[in-house]
Amino acid sequence: MDLLVLNHRDPRHPRAGGSEVVLWEVFRRLSRLGVRVTWLAERFRGSQKEDVLDSVVIRRRGDPLSLHFFSLVEARRHEFVLDSVAHAVPFFSYLVNPRSLALVYHVHQDVLDLELGRGKAFVLKRLERTLCRYPFLIAISHTTKRELVHRFGVPSERIKVIHNGLDHNFYRPHFVTKLPLLHISII
Repeated sequence: MDLLVLNHRDPRHPRAGGSEVVLWEVFRRLSRLGVRVTWLAERFRGSQKEDVLDSVVIRRRGDPLSLHFFSLVEARRHEFVLDSVAHAVPFFSYLVNPRSLALVYHVHQDVLDLELGRGKAFVLKRLERTLCRYPFLIAISHTTKRELVHRFGVPSERIKVIHNGLDHNFYRPHFVTKLPLLHISII
């Protein structure tokens, strides 16, 4: 299997955050299972154009805007494409590859006016609404799935909820907490 992951940032990007950590943990494991994984992300100061990290090929092209154009060229070359929609605007890989799916962390409609001016918010809201055109979507919560169904009209059967998880071999909390009326022990 040959999989392309589209995300603005890769694990080495100086502004990488939680979504990049989750993607990295999932796709490095898939890579170890024999899936050919390529990750397309934007360039950053001092970055290499191409990199290999734990057998995942990382390609860096363009900036936050032009990456969307590079993604359409790259999406044609792969068997499957996962568009990580962490920043409201999808990569539109479904236009060039019928085996594309969108990974949606949350719906941005209500926060765009707060974060951007009215003009930019108007455009980004319209672009985010095109998520309904993907043949298949993954939502990280039931709340996100409900938003996709009710706000964008995505048929419920085209959305699978997959919650983010933890690597319990790495994260091993060792504490006991006593709360009023409740005793919790985590080992």
